[in-house]
Amino acid sequence: MNGLIIYGIGTAFRQISDMAWKYIADSYEIICVVDGSWDMRNSEVSILGKKYNVMLSNNDFWEKHTDFFVYITTKNFFDEIKQYLLNRGVDEEHILDEVYLWNEYLVLRFQNEKIFLGGGIEIGGPSWVFRTIYHECISCDDVDFSIETVWNTSNLTDAFMLDNGITLGKRYKAEATDMHIIASEKYDFVLSSNNIEHIANPLKAVSEFIRILKRGGVLVLVVPNKKYTFDHDREDTLFEHVKKDYENNVSEDDLSHLDEILAKHDLNMDIKMSFEEFRNRSNDNYHNRCLHHHVFSIGLLRDIAQFFNMQIEDFGEVCGNYFLIAKKQ
Repeated sequence: MNGLIIYGIGTAFRQISDMAWKYIADSYEIICVVDGSWDMRNSEVSILGKKYNVMLSNNDFWEKHTDFFVYITTKNFFDEIKQYLLNRGVDEEHILDEVYLWNEYLVLRFQNEKIFLGGGIEIGGPSWVFRTIYHECISCDDVDFSIETVWNTSNLTDAFMLDNGITLGKRYKAEATDMHIIASEKYDFVLSSNNIEHIANPLKAVSEFIRILKRGGVLVLVVPNKKYTFDHDREDTLFEHVKKDYENNVSEDDLSHLDEILAKHDLNMDIKMSFEEFRNRSNDNYHNRCLHHHVFSIGLLRDIAQFFNMQIEDFGEVCGNYFLIAKKQ
């Protein structure tokens, strides 16, 4: 069994779902470590009811644990802690973040069914939160409403490529709410990260995600937790609201949330621009798709999965986002 040092008991440590923690605890010998300035030194933490003593990191400690992997639980000081670990002889390939463990958990959890070892598609990728899956699967296609978007201005081809030039599959140009150019039950998995909040009719989009998914295949939805975004002053969207949009067949040129967004959007957490520039961009949302039409919660994700009779496999938080994993029955 590999050893895993959990470095820091911060917010990210609390966000891993119980099922992911179970995988981690079953797969690794765990040691919890903080640096000498933390108040939690010489205390203990609980993971799934098991107590772990919190140790102090020093040069002697790292010399004795050079073969361990290290999970850095903070995002804000990740680079600084990584450099600290490198200076103490920790192998760079042994330094992990939450997304790495989450990807590993996803791949291994469904390994027997070979879901993430097969072929899939991402809606509006690529996304850093799925980086391990890209390297495990046979292929991964992509679909976006336009070849060139605010988030993609360089890869204007029909190939789905990572920044390092690796081609994963084909790129389709289509609305997420109408992917008729893609055959039904084509993919082993469908991925969507920080995407459906940009869609005016999310239930219609998810119905398409499920249509192109094989029976027994897995849908992974990742959405922003509003408290870390410019939506933090907005109310969570209720399921009845998105259901009504679905029943009314709301189209992607809908701007019914614009007044609320203009009133409550925290412009300090967006890219640098004036309010007038933001208003103009928002009015032209059909062409840029920057607006967050709805504000998602764990409850809303679960309601959506249940509405479509999906089998919920797991849900929780990862790196400031909510996620839901569901299987098509």
